[in-house]
Amino acid sequence: MWLAAVVFLGFTFSLFGAALPEQFIVSLLRTQRPYSNRHYEAYVWLLTYGIPIVRFTQSLLIGCIVAVLAKGREMVATMTVSVLRAAMIASLLFIFFGHTPPARPVIPLLAPFLFSRALDLIGIVTAGVIVRKARSASARRLAAT
Repeated sequence: MWLAAVVFLGFTFSLFGAALPEQFIVSLLRTQRPYSNRHYEAYVWLLTYGIPIVRFTQSLLIGCIVAVLAKGREMVATMTVSVLRAAMIASLLFIFFGHTPPARPVIPLLAPFLFSRALDLIGIVTAGVIVRKARSASARRLAAT
């Protein structure tokens, strides 16, 4: 029962927090003077690379929260959250495209979306691995003393 609650919490965090990185970066950029061209390259870099970096960091944090709460079942919990997110993304793509292929190729348009979602899934599972390794290392240290 506890594991299901932890997985639901992680899924909810990842679902409702999906837009937060973009909102954070855009609000950070809006603190600057309007129509300022002095830092154009920094703005473009933040929009191009900053959003995926913050998304991956957010996924790592969500995965760490899930793994810490699911003591002893870290990998099961984080992989379940990732599988649920992947199933949701696959079902949305299936609903969007339906049974017939699109009239024109849209895969190049979907590539950034799929890449960022794959980073989310990898980040959640990576955090589970990190927490699992840290717990096993601390348990080995305690057993050695």
